[in-house]
Amino acid sequence: MNDEFFMREALSLARAAECLGEVPVGAVVVCERKIVGRGFNSPIGESDPTAHAEIAALRDAARNLENYRLPGCELFVTLEPCAMCAGAILHSRIARVVYGARDPKTGVHGSVVDLFAVDRLNHHTTVVGGVLAEECGGVVSAFFAERRKAGRAARKRQKHVGNKAGFFLHLQNAAAQVFRQGVQVWEGVAGAHGVSPWCDEGCLDAGAAACAAA
Repeated sequence: MNDEFFMREALSLARAAECLGEVPVGAVVVCERKIVGRGFNSPIGESDPTAHAEIAALRDAARNLENYRLPGCELFVTLEPCAMCAGAILHSRIARVVYGARDPKTGVHGSVVDLFAVDRLNHHTTVVGGVLAEECGGVVSAFFAERRKAGRAARKRQKHVGNKAGFFLHLQNAAAQVFRQGVQVWEGVAGAHGVSPWCDEGCLDAGAAACAAA
């Protein structure tokens, strides 16, 4: 089993995250060429900003191996780790990190900074990038493209609803204006014939007669 095999396992977890509406990133921890930890992005569903794929996989591996240190283990993740995940990787003593696509916005293996290359740190890990990069990056790109498309559709629907509401408001205002004009005409006609336009019972008959005479 080579690096691509384990990266495809991480990709399957990334797609599981996508099905749940999360950014599609998946990770596995491997010890002696066996998967001992799995994880995928779930910060939205768990309301947890630390619930990245790497963190979930490290926690799963630590539980399974009953050790918060993971010396000799490898971590495979579909996207270049962020600063938070890099810190957890170093604290857990992971021996080797393999990632798929680069992350130009938050990646810390050279895309933004290179935390793994800081000499003063008390632990260093080997990092390899670009394994199934196109496939790993494509999953993320497609996810955000679909999100943008859905956002545009939602704004279009909102605009349509707004236009429809505006039309009915305009219609309501026009009807109110016509009513006011009718009242003014009625008051003018009734006044010209010496009839109160707003009276009770018999006055209505008198008003009607006045209108007929007009």
